[in-house]
Amino acid sequence: MQIEPETVVRVSPEQISCDVGEEAVLLQLQRGQYYGLNKIGAQIWKLLQKGPTSVAALQKDLCERYEVESAEAARDLEALLRGMEEAGLIEIAK
Repeated sequence: MQIEPETVVRVSPEQISCDVGEEAVLLQLQRGQYYGLNKIGAQIWKLLQKGPTSVAALQKDLCERYEVESAEAARDLEALLRGMEEAGLIEIAK
């Protein structure tokens, strides 16, 4: 599935997570695998935990919070979301 600005992303019910300082640790329950997120990844995770959100909203937050160019934010966000989807941590819907 293509990730577009209007794509909606939500946290998978098959995970648990906790904050560790400015980072986050996630456990994918079905696979029994742990994942770590750095400060920026943890910030995105916090936004996702509030409920389903669009990729555009996540990108906007990144650009405002970290003063990053839109194209760079889009590229990095897509890579992170793809990895999280493959790990079973999030669900991507259109």
